[in-house]
Amino acid sequence: MKKLTILLLLVMVSAMMLFTGCAKDDDITGIPAITPTNYDWDITIMASNFKSAEYLIWADWLGSSSAITDTDEFTLDIDGQTHELMGGYDDGDWSFFSTAELNSGTLYNLVFKKNGSQVAAKNFRIPYQPTVTFPNTFDPTKTAKVTWQLTADNKYQSIALFSEGDNDDDEYSKDISASARTFTFPANSVESYGPNTGYGMMLAEANFEKVGRVAFSSISYELQEYGNVITGKFEVSNLRKIAKNLRQRMQ
Repeated sequence: MKKLTILLLLVMVSAMMLFTGCAKDDDITGIPAITPTNYDWDITIMASNFKSAEYLIWADWLGSSSAITDTDEFTLDIDGQTHELMGGYDDGDWSFFSTAELNSGTLYNLVFKKNGSQVAAKNFRIPYQPTVTFPNTFDPTKTAKVTWQLTADNKYQSIALFSEGDNDDDEYSKDISASARTFTFPANSVESYGPNTGYGMMLAEANFEKVGRVAFSSISYELQEYGNVITGKFEVSNLRKIAKNLRQRMQ
C-alpha cells in the first residue's frame, strides 16, 4: 500500500528530527530541533525517489505570518543556478517549493534569497546515498539484519521498521551511529496483523547545517517493502504532507 510507504517515511524522518537534543541510551542524537524560538526558516532538501536524482526543496517560514507578503519572492541558488521557490500562505503557514536535479554526496553552494537579497549561504553536502542489502524475506517473529555501504559517513543515520494492518499499525525506529554499516532488528519489533499485514524497512541518511536563523537539512533514503504492499513512485503531494506534518510536530 502506498499509505504504508508514506507512513514509514513519516516515522523515519520523525525519528531523525523530532526526538532531538536529548541523549539516547547510546548517546546518539538526531538533527537539532527546528523551532520558531531558534529559527526563522526551515529549508529541507529531500530525495523525491531513491532511484532518481530529483530532489524536492521546501522553504518554510517559522516566524510571524505578517512578516511575509504575497509580493515577496524567494529563490535558492545552487552552485549559481537559481531555483525559484513557488508557494504562498497555506493553512496558517508560509511555505515555498521547488525541485532540483542533484547528485548524492556532492557539496553544493546554497544561497537563499528574499527579493534578491541574501538571507543565508552555506556550502552544504547532499547526503551520500547508501547501497543497502535488505533481507529477501521478512518474518516479524525473527531477527532481521540489514547491511549497507556508503562512500563516506553522513552526519546522521536512522533506521525504521513498520507494519500495517487494515485498521492498525506499529513502528520501531532508532537513531544509529553515523559510522554504522549494519543493524539487526530484534524479533517481534513490530506487531503482525495476520496474513494481510504489510511491512516496510527504511534506512535514512541526513545532513544538517545552521546558518544564523536558517536551518538547512537534507534527507535521502532506501526502503524495502514486504507482504501486502503495492509499491509505487512517491507523489509530491504526499511528501509535502509529510514535511508539513513534521514541522508541526517539531514545534
